[in-house]
Amino acid sequence: MICTVKSERIVKASQYIIRLYPSSIYHLVAVIPRMKSRYLLTSLYHDTMQKIMEDAIHDVELALLEKGVISTRKVIMKGNPVKKLVEYATKNPIDLIVVSTSRNEMIPIGVVGSTARRIIERTDVPVFVYTALTPGDRFDVKKILTLTIEVLEERIYLLKEVIKDLVKRLNTSLTIHTSFSPDTSKRLIEELDKEGISYSIDNRRIEKPQELVKLLEEHDLIIMPRCRKGLTQKVKSSLLRIGDIAECIDLAVTGLSPRPVILV
Repeated sequence: MICTVKSERIVKASQYIIRLYPSSIYHLVAVIPRMKSRYLLTSLYHDTMQKIMEDAIHDVELALLEKGVISTRKVIMKGNPVKKLVEYATKNPIDLIVVSTSRNEMIPIGVVGSTARRIIERTDVPVFVYTALTPGDRFDVKKILTLTIEVLEERIYLLKEVIKDLVKRLNTSLTIHTSFSPDTSKRLIEELDKEGISYSIDNRRIEKPQELVKLLEEHDLIIMPRCRKGLTQKVKSSLLRIGDIAECIDLAVTGLSPRPVILV
């Protein structure tokens, strides 16, 4: 499911995700936010937003068609964007939600936009995040990096399934970074060994944002689990602090990443 807005970044995200899942059925879903005031302009507002959303879906559809994707479903809804998108992903056979951290380049480095953030926090469906720092002309996926953090046991199995599918289909190399959570890394490695998946281990200690960015830049795609309620692994050091806010590590890594991130 591609969360569609009028944005060049979501078109780029669509072009990237096609490389990962070329045979998928894509749901292009846009939401017109309801107006809370200015009721006399409601009709004009709706007609204008309807046209904008139709154009946005058309842009993404063209990007898909250029790569030979013809299996699409186009939907425009009205209401709260986050609520409607999460509900759609829950009620339909959606395996992956595609979002961008922002509509444009103006979002500060290290920040995940509010809509993307709330979608990540409110759904259990894996989310592909096209980050603000992702190069717009880089689509090849040859090296995948997995960052492991403390997660519930069932997420390890799902993480393994996502990794196995992409590594085998794309014939990529896989690196597992273990310093954030050795215990989760051990469990994931056990699961990958059962599947015969080859990997390399990176256990370098990351203490500065620059070190993290360098690690991420060495790869083409990042896959990591999300922090869950009850497992709010906060980064208390200066590594992933955004201003005075200590982020959950999944959102902090996503905001800083110069590569797309799949949050499982």
